[in-house]
Amino acid sequence: MKKTAVLLISFCAAVSFCGHAYADGYSVTLNDVELDYENGFISVSGNIGEMNSGSYVSIELTDSGGDTVYIDQTTSTSKGAFDIDIKMTSAYQSGEYTVTARGTKTDASAAKTFTFDASRDTFYIKNVEIRKDGAAADKAYDNDSLTAYFDYFSAFSYAMGDIDCIWQLAGTPDGEYFDAYESNSNSYTLSPTDIERVYNSHKESFADKKIYLRAVVKVKTENSKDYCEAAVSGNVVEITTLPYVDNIRITGTAKVGGTLKGSYDYHDFQGKPEKSSEYEWLRSGSQNGVYETAGRGLTYIPNSSDAGKYLKLKITPGANDGRLTGVPAISESAVYISSASTAGGGGGGGGGGGGGGTSLSKPVTPVTAPTQAPSEPTPTAEPDKDGNDFTEQTEDFKDVAPDHWANEDIKTAVARKIVSGDGDGNFYPEAPVTRAEFSKMILNAIGRDGETYENEFADVESGAWYAEFVSACAKLGIVSGDGGLFRPNDAIKREEMAKMLVLAYRTEADSDDFTETDTAAFPDTDAISDWARDFAMECAYRGLMTGMQDGSFAPTQNATRAQAAVVANRLYDCLNKQ
Repeated sequence: MKKTAVLLISFCAAVSFCGHAYADGYSVTLNDVELDYENGFISVSGNIGEMNSGSYVSIELTDSGGDTVYIDQTTSTSKGAFDIDIKMTSAYQSGEYTVTARGTKTDASAAKTFTFDASRDTFYIKNVEIRKDGAAADKAYDNDSLTAYFDYFSAFSYAMGDIDCIWQLAGTPDGEYFDAYESNSNSYTLSPTDIERVYNSHKESFADKKIYLRAVVKVKTENSKDYCEAAVSGNVVEITTLPYVDNIRITGTAKVGGTLKGSYDYHDFQGKPEKSSEYEWLRSGSQNGVYETAGRGLTYIPNSSDAGKYLKLKITPGANDGRLTGVPAISESAVYISSASTAGGGGGGGGGGGGGGTSLSKPVTPVTAPTQAPSEPTPTAEPDKDGNDFTEQTEDFKDVAPDHWANEDIKTAVARKIVSGDGDGNFYPEAPVTRAEFSKMILNAIGRDGETYENEFADVESGAWYAEFVSACAKLGIVSGDGGLFRPNDAIKREEMAKMLVLAYRTEADSDDFTETDTAAFPDTDAISDWARDFAMECAYRGLMTGMQDGSFAPTQNATRAQAAVVANRLYDCLNKQ
């Protein structure tokens, strides 16, 4: 029998050997005990006189205390030779052992004592393979759960102890690998955070932002102090990153009939563009309760069902034409929705989708107990003078002087068919704009048509010239109402106009990023109603409303037709990048 890494144990001084022969002179002899530490065997051999093959020999192994730890028998071969391998197991502790051989047809026996060193156990792992869902993996997405499988061997059959598994990343399959995560488990869920951390430290190795993963594994036995030599996975896994979002924010008016807008930060390590992200508004009766779906879209108008409830926003990011979907994320803070004292009604449900990005004004502060929101005049609308069809204006308006501050804007707004005069050459630049008139102006500026009126407001008759424009604005979320009323013939206040402009912009804009800054402040900011302050700041940021001549915003002042023509032009330019 071929042996490797064999240690020969010589007779100890205390070894006993005796051979008592029968009358025929048979005796038992033992050769040196061989210890095969690499494969885990104790090899015992010898001879039982000159007996023929097939003679039985008893083999007993006792520890230093005299207790039997192994006993078996074997048969002799040619001329009485015998040979037996005893498997080293975890039952054997370091120390002295005695092996005794006895013949079954003679009272002769022989014994030898040897030293066993359990610390010389040979153990290792091999055939490391990264698997996903039980099968060998060649491709995976981040956030997938992966496991490094391997074969474990201990010469003495010791149970496996601690595992040390290092998961490493490289920019090419054969490139330099860098540690991403180390654990005492052979399972791992690859995280975008780990990828970006490795990338930021070794950008030169990830020029194409390709990612490859391997596992490096080593183990201990239950008794060993040191790990075995590490083994590297035979397969390398190509990783495709999934998009993720964080810093979800909810801004707007947290009351029935107001408008809430979600924004967030979108990430994709490999630079895949955002596509087909999904937005879901969640509602609960308590801040830490169970949340259920209330509406969809990035914009949401709370309705009567939301009064006294809490809302959160859930976003499932999408990338690569919607074929890749990331892990859904929910806003940490909940927004409490108060009942509207002067603004009611308003359709529920969400507005359209849209990309993530930076903050939209300042976030709505979540509240922990019901509070009555300040009364909010409904932002609504006003377009042009009389609601008649546009008339071609080929000359300057008789009542707009050439040096009038808004002369050029008025001409441009008329040319764009945003607003018209009275058909007799008059524009009435200083006349107040009604909410109905501005509704039509805003629709004309964003290129939208009127919609069939569906009795959205109690004070708007279906036959009124402005009914279809009011209806369209309501369906787009640009207007809501005031206690179920629209007040179509009331003059619009400048803060109401600001809200309409911002909501119209958000409806049409490709990008809605906005961060409030000090440069957006007005000297009379404190005079602006709480519900309108963010809209006024965003108007200033986008250049839609820049304030009066003295720099003030004058929030409660009625807007004039000249002012309306100017801001409608600016909305048009802003959306069309002019």
